[in-house]
Amino acid sequence: MRRPPKPRIQKPRLTWRWDARKSIWQPYHRVTWRIDGKKREKNILLKWEGDAEKLDHLYWSCESGSHEAQSETKTQYTWKSIVIEWRKDPRIQGKLADSTKKSYRITMDAFLEKNGDKAMKNTTRQGVRAMHEYFAATPRKADKFVQVISMLWNYAAKKKDWPLGENPAEGIDLFGKQREYEPWPEWLVAQLVDADPVVRGAAELILGTGQRPTAAIQMKRSDFSGDYMRVSDEKGDEQFEIYCPE
Repeated sequence: MRRPPKPRIQKPRLTWRWDARKSIWQPYHRVTWRIDGKKREKNILLKWEGDAEKLDHLYWSCESGSHEAQSETKTQYTWKSIVIEWRKDPRIQGKLADSTKKSYRITMDAFLEKNGDKAMKNTTRQGVRAMHEYFAATPRKADKFVQVISMLWNYAAKKKDWPLGENPAEGIDLFGKQREYEPWPEWLVAQLVDADPVVRGAAELILGTGQRPTAAIQMKRSDFSGDYMRVSDEKGDEQFEIYCPE
């Protein structure tokens, strides 16, 4: 069958595509834009049924942003929007330690890089599971993605009343806690005597205080007083006084 000529109706952002299945030309309203330097595109099929007047009406509804296909993906229901809401909620942020906020920010920023402008309700369970498997080589990172998706989804649905439906990340089996960190071997500890003074100081603070590396290295001289020292619980964002080993 020979393809009929393309309709001559022309407007800015109006494109015609050949639908081989129906053997007809279909009009689309096409808009392109950039987010964080990446090109994005949206095409809306204009169901004109061969009626030029109806096509004109549908076209201008797209131009004004009132077409039904545009209203279905309101920007407040995107992943980027819920992250913004979550980050500025004082009830949430007031309960989190700075280290926890940093951890969430790293995971959220990585997730938003490809999903920020996507509507949350379009996220599927299969998609979340596929992403989890994709990062299987780094199980802690993979689990964190699933946990953050679930947390943001529950926040949007239960605290913001967004019409999202079932949480696609809920119930997905995580890789779980990996092996415990091994203690530093004796031969390594013995080498500290001849190590660079900065390296030696940092290592002895970590070993002697039992804190996480960041908390130990950030200690001040004022944290030491005689036989006692003040140490930090980064996870709980608390400080307490304990005995100071020689």
